[in-house]
Amino acid sequence: MGRMRRPSFEFLAGCLCLVAGFWFVWIDAPFIELRGYEIPRQVGGIVDFLGSIADKDEATWKAWSLWTLYAVPVAGLAGAGLEVWNWRRGGNWWWMRLAVGLAPVLALAVVGTVFATRRTWFQGIVEAIPDAWLPSPFEVLRFGFWMTVAGVVACLTSVFTLKRKEGAAAKTAPPDAAAG
Repeated sequence: MGRMRRPSFEFLAGCLCLVAGFWFVWIDAPFIELRGYEIPRQVGGIVDFLGSIADKDEATWKAWSLWTLYAVPVAGLAGAGLEVWNWRRGGNWWWMRLAVGLAPVLALAVVGTVFATRRTWFQGIVEAIPDAWLPSPFEVLRFGFWMTVAGVVACLTSVFTLKRKEGAAAKTAPPDAAAG
């Protein structure tokens, strides 16, 4: 068994934010209020319905890409469990903290890429809406989304903070403790 280290409380708090933020409201627009876990079902259903009018193949790509958002709470749960397990073993998996922090970014990148690069009828509908009718993203995005962003930031910063704190604690230890 290796040397005991303290658990990364920054990382555990970030994992908690990833999991909890998924259950709070992410989008609050006129006539729509969606929590993180509702987005794949609700928005995917709307996209599938619109696809039945136009291009079914494109709608299927868009609807299925939304399910990658479930990587957010799964990464949070797996990260918290692995952090506790590693803490008990004395291990330090910095790369696991990095992967958990990047999983939500990757999930949002997949959704954004699929919706942005497949230029079809869907973008034509969005472009037809006058800009005056479209609210700012800061007006639409709510607490759950920002809690998830805070979780990502906490997970990513924990990659860099844990090593420094362990090194600082070792330097300030009394010399007799090392001989013991």
